[in-house]
Amino acid sequence: MKKKILFCTISFLLLLFIIKAPTKEVEAATSYTLTLEGRGGTINGSKRSTISVTAGGNIYNTIKSFHVSKSGTTFQGWYYDEDGTNPLKTTDTMTHAITLYARYSNDVKRYTITMNSNGGRNYNGTTVTTITVAENTKIMSVISTLNPANRTGYTFLGWFYDQNLKNAVTNSQTLTSNITIYAGWAEISYSLTWNPNGGYFR
Repeated sequence: MKKKILFCTISFLLLLFIIKAPTKEVEAATSYTLTLEGRGGTINGSKRSTISVTAGGNIYNTIKSFHVSKSGTTFQGWYYDEDGTNPLKTTDTMTHAITLYARYSNDVKRYTITMNSNGGRNYNGTTVTTITVAENTKIMSVISTLNPANRTGYTFLGWFYDQNLKNAVTNSQTLTSNITIYAGWAEISYSLTWNPNGGYFR
């Protein structure tokens, strides 16, 4: 009887220990890798620099003292893309591994044209398409090289800066910032003529 009681007591204590034993939690990342691409220039003397930044750390403050140089030009800042359309902001923080690209004064600025088919389909079959174009390029000179948007039962009227179709994109306008343009449509209507063919209508 005593052995049975002792066995039960030990079993109970073991069960209690298992229940109260701390579980190992999955630890969140404490730092992320930041890669800096010099794009023909150097960062602190290297073409590329890879550093570890604390999760939540301010990216701009971490790299603002880095020396970036390229012969014959001036460093302009860091961007999330090589085309220079998405700049690093002073408030951006590390939430995942990222790559930043240096931009210089002699780089051609590029902007995005977002084409909203406005109920139809763009040249590539999508409803919204984004293309990247060099600064000061005539907008229509780019758009005109693409197949026009299409929409069943509608006639394509051209591209507009607003969905109300009040402000049309003209041939002379150039790209100086990121823009969104909307396809204009006119519903196709048909006329029906009744011929009584010798009879009459009541």
